[in-house]
Amino acid sequence: MSAYFDTSSLVKLVLSEDGSPEAQRAWDSAEARMASVALIAESRAAVAAARRSGRVDPRRYQVILDDLRRLW
Repeated sequence: MSAYFDTSSLVKLVLSEDGSPEAQRAWDSAEARMASVALIAESRAAVAAARRSGRVDPRRYQVILDDLRRLW
């Protein structure tokens, strides 16, 4: 099965949010994964906004960005 991942789906893979378990299952079960070329920039911006709002511990911020790069 192929799966298309938008920004909110990818962010759910690196931040614990409602829908994170479903996003992880979709990622794990997909044989092929597709996304917009803007996905990585949008995802980094979403994680940065989460950090600014206090949802992401500043010490974990770089780890989360590394996770995004690994998924991309």
